[in-house]
Amino acid sequence: MALLDNDRKVPLPVNLDTINAVFGTQLNAPEDVMSYLASLALPRSPVISAEDHLYSTIGKKLTDLFFRPYTKKMWQMDLSEIDAAVVRRLQIRTDRDPRYFLTDTFQAMPAEGYTKAFERIFDHDRISVSLSTSFSKDKLAGYDACFNSMPIDEFYEFDLGELPYRSIRFHLSEHIAADAEEDATINYTHAYPYSRETWWHVLPGHHVRETSHVLRTIEEPCCYRDNNFERYYPVMDRDHMHESLYERYAARAAGDDHMFFIGRCGTYKYLDMHQVINQSLAHVSKWMART
Repeated sequence: MALLDNDRKVPLPVNLDTINAVFGTQLNAPEDVMSYLASLALPRSPVISAEDHLYSTIGKKLTDLFFRPYTKKMWQMDLSEIDAAVVRRLQIRTDRDPRYFLTDTFQAMPAEGYTKAFERIFDHDRISVSLSTSFSKDKLAGYDACFNSMPIDEFYEFDLGELPYRSIRFHLSEHIAADAEEDATINYTHAYPYSRETWWHVLPGHHVRETSHVLRTIEEPCCYRDNNFERYYPVMDRDHMHESLYERYAARAAGDDHMFFIGRCGTYKYLDMHQVINQSLAHVSKWMART
């Protein structure tokens, strides 16, 4: 869901019901939505920036309402400065389906939460976990391969330059259950510093026991330097300046047959969780095929 300036909530991703709520229309069929969006679209060529893509797809009003203020606080850049790939992953629905990943074959949450899921994954006699342990290149000598999710620029001691990231401060608060929202996640479209809130009791597997209180997390985007160097989001600018720097680091890493960089920080890509898992397994398969 998305919260508008007038405190009205509308579906997000943008779908048929969102458009009817914003424009006061009475569209009922996907073809009606497609025609209406076509009338709003402001085609641009070539499509380079996020603004180019959104204007060409949904027009100015929906872009400025749902994406421009959110983008500014999330990235500290305007839509015109961000690569189109960042917003291409956000689909526009022509029906009433509110899901982000409509075409994904499997969509589920761990029945007992992610903590329990990872406890079971790590419960193996050939897996050991070391927490609060800094990475050291001296450790590499004892292993045949390293699947490394640390920032690739940090691994090479930033000698080609530093890759920028955005981060999130999480503000956790406790609320009376009777006053809680019924929607799991609500995005803020306004220009205030916070980007969204999550009500954990609504998510499957996260409401452990019945109490009179529930938890809410509000997210505040920030520079990773201002959040203990917690790197969450690679900054994808329209001119690919940061990506070009990453490619120089990646070219260096390609010469090491025992080092495989993975994840958002290792490959400097805005990846979802299932994509990171698939990427990691692909690297493992590649390494095993060589041994």
